[in-house]
Amino acid sequence: MGGAIHELRACGICLLEPRLSCATPAKKALLDRQLSQVARKDDVCKRLMTISGVGPIVSLSFKATIDDPNRFKDSRAVAAHLGLTPRVYQSGEIDRSGNISKCGDKMMRHALYEAAEAVSGNDRYPKGGDASRLRSQACARE
Repeated sequence: MGGAIHELRACGICLLEPRLSCATPAKKALLDRQLSQVARKDDVCKRLMTISGVGPIVSLSFKATIDDPNRFKDSRAVAAHLGLTPRVYQSGEIDRSGNISKCGDKMMRHALYEAAEAVSGNDRYPKGGDASRLRSQACARE
């Protein structure tokens, strides 16, 4: 099992790095097909891809990052490993929670964030709707 994880990590790294700096759409499409094929062959990745917003990249990244799920006590430990737990500031009677700690894998946190954005439907740049109407009104006033 350990060899398969190392192979998956190497495959994920060698396929994701060129995808990020891909010059042509044809190369990007080829890399996306390769990622999909690798993800479809793995049972865990197939199960993860049944979740809305999770595709081959997120599932492969999660599998490579988590490696052996038995090393975690519960899901809170996984969140802490990924740096998704809030920082806690405690001093005497003061007890404040801060931003997430960001101690874990940055790429995995980003992939989970993108999956959550896809599910929630929140676009950074909405197309149509009230936001674009308000933007056009504001531009007209200037």
